[in-house]
Amino acid sequence: MEKIIDSEITLKQISRDFAHDLFILVQKNKNGNLCYWCPDLKKTYASLETTFTHINDANSKFEADKTPDFVIFYKGIIAGLISLSPINSGNLTSEIGYWLGSEYEGLGIISRSFPFVLDYAKDVLQLKAIELSTSIPNIRSQKLPINFKFQKVRTIPNAEILEDGKVDHILWRREF
Repeated sequence: MEKIIDSEITLKQISRDFAHDLFILVQKNKNGNLCYWCPDLKKTYASLETTFTHINDANSKFEADKTPDFVIFYKGIIAGLISLSPINSGNLTSEIGYWLGSEYEGLGIISRSFPFVLDYAKDVLQLKAIELSTSIPNIRSQKLPINFKFQKVRTIPNAEILEDGKVDHILWRREF
């Protein structure tokens, strides 16, 4: 699946063809903000083998319930990923997640990609809501759910372990 967002951004369902470039992007950013705020990426993209495993898992998930893992291309170059978690069939929700290489931050890439993923969740998957979790210290990341009219649901204590300790998250939710 492929979606052209605008003249600079294209989203493509993750593929083994993208493994090398995703691996390199994370490796270039492993000591910066990306892996500080998303420490699991160091394990997911630790090697080409783990990258292929992640891609295979993401495509199996897509085949099972149509929840995508979109590789974000910015001006034809891989910049990051935006994805939906497997559907919670009990309440018809999914969680959205995203990351960008640090050189692509501040360009509005996620803000421009976000509406398509929300529409996909609502119209194609027919979900009732989307959830998003942000680290409380990551103020910049909290702007996205605020701008897209998500509501704060609750604080999740000790939700994640970063390099300098445990942090709480805010769980956000947007009903359709």
